[in-house]
Amino acid sequence: HPKPRPGQYILATLHTLRVRMHWVPAHVGIAGNEVVDTHAKEAAQDSSPLSSRIPLFETPLPTSKVAAISAGTKEFNEHWLAKWSAPP
Repeated sequence: HPKPRPGQYILATLHTLRVRMHWVPAHVGIAGNEVVDTHAKEAAQDSSPLSSRIPLFETPLPTSKVAAISAGTKEFNEHWLAKWSAPP
């Protein structure tokens, strides 16, 4: 008989598990979650500077994809304007 491979017991256990899925309403109609959802949407569209820092740790704040794209576009436009506004 071949020797069992490491991890085979994990696979055997996985085959015995049963998973149940339940639908849970997101932010709709749940007290407090409507406010949180509104703030999350505002934060996702925020154009706050990427250089914002957390005072306690002095580390960069995580930014949303929208904020990063907005900041990059603004920086590119400023660079382009400076280059094309300067005399030759």
